[in-house]
Amino acid sequence: MKLRALNQRVGVKDERVLVRVDTDVPVVKGKVVEGQNGRLHRAAVGIEWLRQRGAKVIVIGHRGRPNGKRVAALSLAPVARKLEELMTGTVSFSKEITGPRVKKRVESMEPGDILVLENVRFLQGEEKNDPEVGSKLASLGDLYVNDAFATSHREHASLCLLARLLPSYAGLELQHEVEVLSKVLRRAPASLLVILGGKKIHTKIETLEAFLRAGARVCIGGALATPFYQAQGWGIGNSSYDKKDLPLSKELLKRYGKQLILPEDVVTVRVIRRRAPQTASLGTEVEDRGIIVDVGPQTIKRFQEEMSLAKTIVWNGPLGIVETPDFAKGTHAVVKAMARQTGRAMTVVGGGDTVPVVDALGLHHAFTLVSTGGGAMMAFLAGQKMPGLEALKIS
Repeated sequence: MKLRALNQRVGVKDERVLVRVDTDVPVVKGKVVEGQNGRLHRAAVGIEWLRQRGAKVIVIGHRGRPNGKRVAALSLAPVARKLEELMTGTVSFSKEITGPRVKKRVESMEPGDILVLENVRFLQGEEKNDPEVGSKLASLGDLYVNDAFATSHREHASLCLLARLLPSYAGLELQHEVEVLSKVLRRAPASLLVILGGKKIHTKIETLEAFLRAGARVCIGGALATPFYQAQGWGIGNSSYDKKDLPLSKELLKRYGKQLILPEDVVTVRVIRRRAPQTASLGTEVEDRGIIVDVGPQTIKRFQEEMSLAKTIVWNGPLGIVETPDFAKGTHAVVKAMARQTGRAMTVVGGGDTVPVVDALGLHHAFTLVSTGGGAMMAFLAGQKMPGLEALKIS
């Protein structure tokens, strides 16, 4: 996929540049909490690139799902403060997103100034791709840059309409991710190994089926594996799962059973807490009161063997309850093994629950790509439509 690249454009000095970035980051007690390779740190590179070239940068972003209402807990004020820490210049914040007050502030901006607008999802029409929202936002700028790969699978006004109403370009981070993922797509699907964890198959069914249809092998872990156990009549103890996933699991096993690699053994506890006594058992022998919290040593070995045979490895979603360190051993072991394959294979990691694991292990630079997106990354690789990218394609 070829996109109009920002770095191919000559001159942004004195231009009002609307930059859509992914600001959906964790905030604790009013402060952004993310590692040095987090979304804001990576977005800051593109913003600084524009600032140094004399652009008047207006940052558009979102946090959470406020459903068109102002929710104080989802304000972008902490994001503006964090960006100012990362920038070499001052970063201002506007409580308003559109309207005369914002226009006045934009008109007073000098080259190199940065203004962060409030959460764009506070606007009721943003997620409905409302033309009125698009035109109001567009009136603030001369150019538009999409540097929010993680949300580009959404058909929202700040992603799609702005790209059509203004001269538009792919940002530096977005361009890089698309280039690497496009290389993955050009590789033989039969040499692709996908490692999927997390929850709820029905939210990932289109992506999962697309990989399986193409001939990829898929390792399943985490809560995602539980309905597959149930579908085969295996006991799952007190482990929870979404009943919507049971018929889907049965169908996938029937059609693609040889390509699906389920955990051979698991780790269970009777209560989810730190230092809880753990029991390792085969997947067919989960005790009645057990709760599955991690994959076991046989599974780790099997996943490692599968990785050694693959030319491309894509991972999304933890293989256990990684929020509790005692239950993160399997995920950590698989991540480290995957990192060792880089160079011999293309290795791509993504997802909101996945990237923090990589950062915690200090392995961010050990992969071919650590994507800012999880759902967006998987949708792109599965060949699904990406509205935010379609608007930037070179025809």
